[in-house]
Order: sequence, then C-alpha cells, then structure tokens
Amino acid sequence: MTENERFILILETLKKLGLLRTDKEFADNLHIKKTSLSDIRYNRKCVSIDILRNCKKTYPIINLNWIIMGEGKMFTADYLNEKDGEYNVLNSEKECTYCKEKDKRLVAQEKLIQRLEQLLKA
Repeated sequence: MTENERFILILETLKKLGLLRTDKEFADNLHIKKTSLSDIRYNRKCVSIDILRNCKKTYPIINLNWIIMGEGKMFTADYLNEKDGEYNVLNSEKECTYCKEKDKRLVAQEKLIQRLEQLLKA
C-alpha cells in the first residue's frame, strides 16, 4: 500500500467513524483544494509534507508513521478500538482532543457569524 492509499484510507475511516462527513470537509480542514485531494486519491500527485503536517495538526489522533512507513496502527488514540483492520469509537468518558478542538472552532465560528450579522443589521 502506498502513502497515498494509506492517506485516503485515513479519510475514509474518519468518515466511517463520524469524525468527518465529506471529502470537501477534509480538504477544507487541511487547507487544501478538493482537487488536490482528488489528485492524491488518483495518484496524479503525492501527498506532501505540508499536507501531512496539516493533517496531524487537525487530527492529532492520526499516526503519521503509519501513513509514511506503513508501520504501527492508523490511529494513536486510546478511545478507538481496532479489530480486523476496522476501527470503532469506544464508549469512554475521555474526550478526544480532536472533538475538543472542533468544538472550540465551532464556538469561534458562531461568535464570528453573530458579529457579522450585527454588522449587516447596522
């Protein structure tokens, strides 16, 4: 399996886990164009170090060693359970770092929307 294939497998697994809905959302979160993601998917371009860096910043549960070298597990989080190559979220009281960060971004975006709506009314 190539780095591109492992990278796309991460994307598909995040969608299965409900941590991501669409390819576009993934691309937006990594600050890349959806076409760049498509280029990686169809091997027109290799996943770059910048994309991998953004991937790790946005999704700290991802094991970059797995993407680059194919070693270890896909995810480093202890709230994910792997069985026969499939991952599922464990029912645990621990909150994932990714979820906390996503919640912070949502709150910040909501505040920004409210400020913009106020400016439009003025």
